[in-house]
Amino acid sequence: MDMHDFVSVAAAYLSMYDEGEVPSNLLKLLEQTVMDNALQIEADQAIYLAEIFSRVGSSYTMEVFDRVIGSNIDDIPVHRVYEAFMAFSTASKAEIRPKITSLLLRTLTENLD
Repeated sequence: MDMHDFVSVAAAYLSMYDEGEVPSNLLKLLEQTVMDNALQIEADQAIYLAEIFSRVGSSYTMEVFDRVIGSNIDDIPVHRVYEAFMAFSTASKAEIRPKITSLLLRTLTENLD
């Protein structure tokens, strides 16, 4: 499965559980797929996945997205930086590294019009 397909599948599965708990075996499978494909995730996909996983993702999974986004911050449009900031700021299960929220906030501040 390529990353584009994975993003679509992850979004579909996790949205089905918007109101309830995601079954742990499904979550583990989705998170393992993220880990196995970490080097293939593009910044735009990482932002979208961070939004999807923000409620249920582990600290390690969110850190994968953190690193992809952080290493590509100069190439990300400001509106997507805002979306990433909101995803990391509202993460409920994962412990988010302060470095990524600081980087996103700084990038937003530098681009205020």
